[in-house]
Amino acid sequence: MAAAATSGSVAAESGPVGPTEMRRFVWPCAPQSSQRWAGWLVKRGAFVKTWKRRRFMLRRAVLYYFDEKNNSKGDVNVACGRAEEVDATEYAREKHGPCTFRVTPSHGETPLVVQAASEAERAAWISVINRASQMSIRLRGAVELASGKGRAARFKRRFVSLCGSRLYYFDAEGGKLKAEYELFDGGVDPAPAEGEFALEVRPGNRRQGEQQALPDQAG
Repeated sequence: MAAAATSGSVAAESGPVGPTEMRRFVWPCAPQSSQRWAGWLVKRGAFVKTWKRRRFMLRRAVLYYFDEKNNSKGDVNVACGRAEEVDATEYAREKHGPCTFRVTPSHGETPLVVQAASEAERAAWISVINRASQMSIRLRGAVELASGKGRAARFKRRFVSLCGSRLYYFDAEGGKLKAEYELFDGGVDPAPAEGEFALEVRPGNRRQGEQQALPDQAG
């Protein structure tokens, strides 16, 4: 995927950013993202409302979770999102009210509801998740995107948001999410053959479009 930007068309939260600055910010993630945080929590199913014990690991602004056999069950990008306490009465009927908190991603993904073993543990998780969110790189703006190369490349104007190591693009600002790309283990390079300010984005080992089913919907 190549992206071409005209000068001043991409803006970070701190103000206008030109194409040179865009190349600098897109990769890698924030330096603090190498920190890890891990532990056991009880997770509420997104669709089937059952609660299951999962091992969670926060790494590079992505919260991964695993079952007791260490099988991956899914992940949530916390970059530019938030974690917050949930009122104890909200899930009291499910007998999981105390020490519950919610992790809300920034791009309309399904929130993650989990329960900690104690108030102190819940506070620690909320603190570390929100810190990872605040440290994440965030870059937003309109660019020209193309699939294919050379004469086959067809550029379309899209609104792009980079949160942590994930690149989202929409049909317009505030519009429909078209796809997302995981950039960790991927990269971005100048693509002079496509244009003076063109960049070629190489997704990592995970690419997720808007129609892909969410993992672990029942657990």
